[in-house]
Amino acid sequence: MKRNKKAFYTLLYIVGFINIWLMPLQAFGSIKLDGKRLSAKDGLSCNTVNDIIQDRDGFIWLGTPNEDFEF
Repeated sequence: MKRNKKAFYTLLYIVGFINIWLMPLQAFGSIKLDGKRLSAKDGLSCNTVNDIIQDRDGFIWLGTPNEDFEF
């Protein structure tokens, strides 16, 4: 009886851990993302983007390195 109780709690722990671990993946499953490839031909200062931020007005700002800067 004691062994069955330990096995039950171990199984419950494993199922709970997997459930908590997969919870964020369930939220991402409902998001549809559409992307567009941008390059220097589209107006970026270079083809590398280091940071992406959206401001409170909804504009997306892309942070690129300054190619003209020299050390």
